[in-house]
Amino acid sequence: MGVAEYVRALLASDKLGPQVRHHRCEPARAAVYAESRLPWPAAIRRTLEERGLSGLYSHQALATDHIRAGHSVVVATPTASGKSLIYNLPVLERHLRDSEARALYLFPLKALAQDQLAGLQRLVAGWPEEARPTAALYDGDTSDHFRRKIRRDPPTVLISNPEMLHLALLPHHEQWAPFLAGLSHIVVDEAHTYRGVFGAHMAGVFRRLNRLAAHYGATPSYVFCTATVGNPGELAASLSGLDLLPGRQPPVVVDQSGAPQGARHYVFLDPDQSPATAAIDLLRAALARKLRTIVYCRSRRMTELVSLWAGSLSGPWAGRISAYRAGFLPEERRQIEARMASGELLAVVSTSALELGIDIGGLDVCILVGYPGTIMSTLQRGGRVGRAQQESAVVLVAGEDALDQYFMSHPEDFFSRPAEKAVVNPWNEVILARHLECAAAELPLSARDPWLAPAPAQEALRALAGQGRLLLSADGSQWLAARKRPQRLVDLRGTGQSFVIEDSEGTVIGSVDGFRAWRETHVGAVYLHRGRSYVIEEMDPAEGRVRARQAKVDWFTRVRGHKSTDILEELERRPLGRGVVCRGRLRIIDTITGYEKRSTRDNRLLTIVPLEAPPQIFETEGLWYVIPESCRQRLEEDFVHFMGSIHACEHTAIGMLPLLVMADRNDFGGISIPLHPQTGLACVFIYDGLPGGAGLTRQAFGHARELLEVCAAVIEACPCEDGCPSCVHSPKCGSGNRPISKAGALRLIRDLLAPGADAEGEVLCAALRISPPPELLPLRPVDEPAAPVPPPVPDMAAIMAAWAGQAPATAPAVPAGQAGQGVQTAAAGEVKKGGTVTTEDVSSREACLEGSGGEVSVTGSSPQDGPPAAAGEPSGKQVALPRPSSPATGRKTGGATAAVILSSMQRPELMVPAVAAGDAGKARVRPEPGVGAVGRPPEHYLVFDVETRRSAAEVGGWNRADRMGVSIAVAYDSRADDFFTYTQEALPELFARMRAAQLVVGFNSFRFDYAVLSAFAPFDLRALPGLDLLRRVQDSLKYRVSLDNLGQATLDEPKSADGLQALRWWQEGRLDDIAAYCRKDVDLTRRLYLFGLEHGWLLFTNKAGQRVRVPVDFRQ
Repeated sequence: MGVAEYVRALLASDKLGPQVRHHRCEPARAAVYAESRLPWPAAIRRTLEERGLSGLYSHQALATDHIRAGHSVVVATPTASGKSLIYNLPVLERHLRDSEARALYLFPLKALAQDQLAGLQRLVAGWPEEARPTAALYDGDTSDHFRRKIRRDPPTVLISNPEMLHLALLPHHEQWAPFLAGLSHIVVDEAHTYRGVFGAHMAGVFRRLNRLAAHYGATPSYVFCTATVGNPGELAASLSGLDLLPGRQPPVVVDQSGAPQGARHYVFLDPDQSPATAAIDLLRAALARKLRTIVYCRSRRMTELVSLWAGSLSGPWAGRISAYRAGFLPEERRQIEARMASGELLAVVSTSALELGIDIGGLDVCILVGYPGTIMSTLQRGGRVGRAQQESAVVLVAGEDALDQYFMSHPEDFFSRPAEKAVVNPWNEVILARHLECAAAELPLSARDPWLAPAPAQEALRALAGQGRLLLSADGSQWLAARKRPQRLVDLRGTGQSFVIEDSEGTVIGSVDGFRAWRETHVGAVYLHRGRSYVIEEMDPAEGRVRARQAKVDWFTRVRGHKSTDILEELERRPLGRGVVCRGRLRIIDTITGYEKRSTRDNRLLTIVPLEAPPQIFETEGLWYVIPESCRQRLEEDFVHFMGSIHACEHTAIGMLPLLVMADRNDFGGISIPLHPQTGLACVFIYDGLPGGAGLTRQAFGHARELLEVCAAVIEACPCEDGCPSCVHSPKCGSGNRPISKAGALRLIRDLLAPGADAEGEVLCAALRISPPPELLPLRPVDEPAAPVPPPVPDMAAIMAAWAGQAPATAPAVPAGQAGQGVQTAAAGEVKKGGTVTTEDVSSREACLEGSGGEVSVTGSSPQDGPPAAAGEPSGKQVALPRPSSPATGRKTGGATAAVILSSMQRPELMVPAVAAGDAGKARVRPEPGVGAVGRPPEHYLVFDVETRRSAAEVGGWNRADRMGVSIAVAYDSRADDFFTYTQEALPELFARMRAAQLVVGFNSFRFDYAVLSAFAPFDLRALPGLDLLRRVQDSLKYRVSLDNLGQATLDEPKSADGLQALRWWQEGRLDDIAAYCRKDVDLTRRLYLFGLEHGWLLFTNKAGQRVRVPVDFRQ
């Protein structure tokens, strides 16, 4: 009994036979061979002969010819067509000719990588050991010992995965220099999986790899292997970025397969019972005939249901059926694969984990429980059977989703429709920015980088610089990353912050992208993991943590909320029947208000629980249908619920979009609005669910009419009365599928697309006006203390233009008496007074700024009129200080310091133009690259610093700074142009002087000095007009930098001591030494303040030892 008898019995079955909607058998196909253009080396010819291969299939010969000629290729042929030989043979040939040549193989699954490693080793098993190429796996399962060994002596073929490339190889490229220098081939298998969010990330990863390969002198060829997709060339070009590189051509497409195939049956079955029950019946029949079977389920829950049934079996099938999905441990998966390949297992129940090209032997029957979502995935999964060219069968068991039911009603459309197009948007602004930051951390970006030439990259660069995530080098020629390892914060499968999900014992059981966290892991949500259910008890966005408690529950959750959309930019429009369809950039505001608890038995609503969640606001791409008022009037005159009609139309359109674009319905969002304020008409919006857009709706825009026509066909064919999941209901509707009008949706589409109605649409298309979007009021974070006048945003457009060489980079004129200070590389120090250099969650400065950047006025001159002192020595007399036991008043201790180590003439990067005669005091200047803002100090400002009597350890922690006491405080008063020293007993005079100043300047003063002085001050020090230089630097960098680091890098002048030394001096009674040290810190702070005002930036030395500009705005 074979496959043909199994299919005949199914069609004749009294139970399942009537449920079969379609059956066809595709005939067997013979192999087509071709000769290679150039002869292969003798070793490779022998290798092919040993495998019983007399020649290559036509697609293998064509693809290898291109690869051997140095071309990049994309091979889009069915499963089991011999794609692995296409890249293995040229790599082996290159190794024979150049032993230093290296190849990188990337596979999306570990099991697939292990399969390919074993296949490569079998291929060269007959070679002499000294000539045999080496190959090694480098993935999450590789031990630290073997990772070090592989880095020291890279193999000929490194087999890895996208995450390891992103996190382990690229950030540490110096350790991989020999490998990157010899890189000749990059093999990307299962490239059709690199789409949507993941594809946009991988486009960034490959561009980063291209930069580093070029840095080490390599120009590798790409070999993309993919299932049958509608646009293989476009997919490979978008991923590789080869079109950006001078002299490189996009990958050549090879898509005509010469591989043989056995006869294959396709059966479409629409069950009366549940799909899982039908699948079990089908599996039982296959097992009775000893047919090796794979069952694909769309969800983990369905996999577990079928597996539970299998586990309850006894007799001849007991232990011969196993579940297989991604959540299993690597050892479990490998054991299942080995048992399946050996024939010990008769059937395996899987999710999409086994869709890809893992070779598990000659399977006979594939049962698909629910339509996989795309024609490509259906064929890919069906390709798992009949790999030994025997007769095979693919049975599609329909679910209740709209796409499933569409193909049950229109099976011919499945076989006649071309494969979907895999969409990748390499210019997604959110993801592009994250990979530019990673690239800058790996190798500084410069204007010569081809990746930066297109406008989207320039925009992303501007945004990164404005946020302080990219910083200019000291000479303004390169952009460097503010973080040392930004790669750790980039999840290739997500768009932003990832949340870690932990159980009650702290064990990590999963993760969720921050964009989806509020919908899927809110407090009270039910989370499934490896067949167990958990209830979310806590969600901590600041820590990126979700805590879940294991619980057996008989309900599931679904969020409720509301959405609105603003049209930011219309990019394209066209008439569509009586209406108009548009495409452009949208702003989505998604507010979750609560969640439903529903029974798992009958979907009954149990209760609604309110939630307080912040609105999720993001920009994306989308299309929208504009419904004319005449359509609305006709529906309402017939008492059709108009809002229910457009709502139902939205749901059906989202459900059917995967028919036109390779995506899942969860990749889209939708909003239906009966009166949109910007159009003045009803609109149905469909948008990419990925912030920044994935390019999906852009691809769908050209099929806008076809989409509506398919929706009408689905609604009309569905036998339900008022709507169901097979037509107009959505499983993720935030309003519980209310209101919904199935009949209204069909009436609306027919009225919109009525014959002869195009003229009305053309008139509306010409007359439609879209008003500007409303302004969002940004949240203003609380600063401590609030600045009297919020500083403006830097003019990043001018900065970028100057950096790219499009406009001269100029700096403000140097006020009289103040030459530019010199700089030299110095090591980073500690933040003063024991504050550690840490990364903190500080809101971006731009979030609380008002006004606009651009050209700024520089008026007046320096308040510093006194003569300069010797370098490094504060001028003025030295006054002996009393012992700690002697009360004393504040004393004048010296004049201002104006030390200059190196003039600006010695440092070209600090040279600035002179102000033209007659323009002094009114000069207009353009900020130079990396500039925050420039200005002049107020007439009367004060710079101060405080040294304490006790350490944080002595008083019980930094939060008790008010108990530390004051040994010495020093203040510089600009009006007196002098320094003043105070003991603890004389602090009232310091407070009086602080109150008299227009501005009080310090370094770490808001967090530390004010806290120390609060024990003595008769008023709230935070009410003073204050400026904390550390806070402003931290606003730009999002982490803290020490005064010593800034002083050395900017002024070539480090601190003279540290806070611990000052504490020892206090214990020894050396107040003169404390005063001199404190005065030096005040002078250093003052000079950094003036430098930052003049130039709009300071310099610091990052962890990589690079001297970098940090834009600052010290204006008040």
